[in-house]
Amino acid sequence: MSARGLARALRALPMLLLLGVLLAAIVHQALGILAAFSIGSDLTIPLRAAERWASGQTPYVAAEFLNLPPKPLPFLYPPYVLPVLVPLLELPRALVLGAWELACLAGALVALDRFAIPRRWWPFALAWTPLAEVVWNGNLHVLLLAAFACAFWERPVRPWQLRPRGEEPSAVGVRQGFLAAAIAAVKISQVQPWVLAARRNWRAAVAGGAVLAVLALATLPLTGVAIYVDWLHQLQRAADPAWHSIGWPLAEYLPQPLPLAITLGSIPAVWLLRRRDAAVWTGLLVIVAAPTILNYSWIFAMPAMLRVRREIALLVALGWTTYAPGPSWAAFALLAATLLASYRVPWLAAPASGVPSGPRPDLVPAT
Repeated sequence: MSARGLARALRALPMLLLLGVLLAAIVHQALGILAAFSIGSDLTIPLRAAERWASGQTPYVAAEFLNLPPKPLPFLYPPYVLPVLVPLLELPRALVLGAWELACLAGALVALDRFAIPRRWWPFALAWTPLAEVVWNGNLHVLLLAAFACAFWERPVRPWQLRPRGEEPSAVGVRQGFLAAAIAAVKISQVQPWVLAARRNWRAAVAGGAVLAVLALATLPLTGVAIYVDWLHQLQRAADPAWHSIGWPLAEYLPQPLPLAITLGSIPAVWLLRRRDAAVWTGLLVIVAAPTILNYSWIFAMPAMLRVRREIALLVALGWTTYAPGPSWAAFALLAATLLASYRVPWLAAPASGVPSGPRPDLVPAT
């Protein structure tokens, strides 16, 4: 081997070691997921809620907050999804499960495509534990990720290079406004993408939100208004740090009202973001502001992982594969700090990110 080849191999050695450790961690966690959850297990939660509602019972059962996996967790989605779910109860459960799993897999692939990850790396990305869990369990979060990706990124031209939509209003149409609004319509704590869409084109964002509002109003004759009070009480219970399945939100570690202030502050913070990385930072704010953070919540940080050096991204991926709060939040802090520092130190940015050699003011207050 030539001296140049040896030097190249030595430079690649840290990456190979990180990849090896990450793969070992992924395999270990995958075995745990397979042992703890059956495929599509999260789909049973809304279907059970729809069954209760169709039989005249409340879909929002407070006692389910005492359940531990693999028992079903509480139903938290808004009431207007219930009339959509009820017709599915008449279909064979295997057919519904299979179609839903295919939809979740398709959502993951759409997101990977928009994030400019080459297809030969898709199996590795799908095996990454937070993404693998959300697809295996059939959690709607993966479809929200796909909506986020399609709302703010174009189809890539080159591998590993994100193509964010422009800041001009014409870059965000009603379709993008609808996708961003749909994220908030399903999980109201994730309103930040819709705020970003409104920042770029408020007419398109309002039009997209109006479509969803009409759909929600159309279900009122079926659901009634009182059930929304039950839903709000359910969300309040879900935000209680005493709930054992709340995960690792900031409310677990910071005294009130700091977590609430961070959640509310994330909305104007999105409004201040400008230029190409606004959507990348919005994905991080979605995580920080969430009242519940579970293992799969980190997938909204995937665009940020693609904007920093590969070694850093692999360390972050490893931290989130541990499924431990300490390493997970340390990985989040490392990612955010590296992304911010990369504007002044281009060496910290991903090689294919198109970062120029000098400082770049990607994060500036809106004017």
